[in-house]
Amino acid sequence: MTPSTTPALHLRTPIFLGALMLISAIGLAAGSHHLLQTARNRAQMAAQSLTQTQHRLQEAEQVASQTREALSRHASILRTGISSPVDRVAWMEQLESLRTSLAIPLLDYEITPEHPLQPTAPSADAPPVLFAHTLHVRADLPHEDAVLEFINTLHKLRPTIRPSRCQLSRQEEPGRAPALITRCDMDWIHLRLPGS
Repeated sequence: MTPSTTPALHLRTPIFLGALMLISAIGLAAGSHHLLQTARNRAQMAAQSLTQTQHRLQEAEQVASQTREALSRHASILRTGISSPVDRVAWMEQLESLRTSLAIPLLDYEITPEHPLQPTAPSADAPPVLFAHTLHVRADLPHEDAVLEFINTLHKLRPTIRPSRCQLSRQEEPGRAPALITRCDMDWIHLRLPGS
């Protein structure tokens, strides 16, 4: 080998190694950039999935809260006895007991057959679920407070009773104590759930 070719040979090797290292570095940088982009995409997808999961969890919590409230209201309604079977005989016995306990000299009543209770907004699609027996009462009571006591006592016996109309008229006949003739119509409401 001549002295003039030796330095060129010595220079080729470092240039080749430098170029190889540069190509490797570019490849590593490109691979790292690709891995970083992939990691960013995965992190973004994970964040979106977490947001969707949190949204679904919020909706599930709202549904659970509404369900608990609805069940609580349903249990409260059922406690009133509105869905218990209609027992007309027991109701007549309670009216007779009420006549005795309040010392009502005259108590006439009539219980009508069951009929659908008119909804506030009638809908042709939905079948009626509220029904009522109407109680027509005629009673001679000594004064207005006795009328209120009579209605309140009836309401305590049957919380699902709703007075719809009352008419009071004073009667004064010679030889009789003054009396207040009371005529009341009251709806005994009954809930009939679909499928029952």
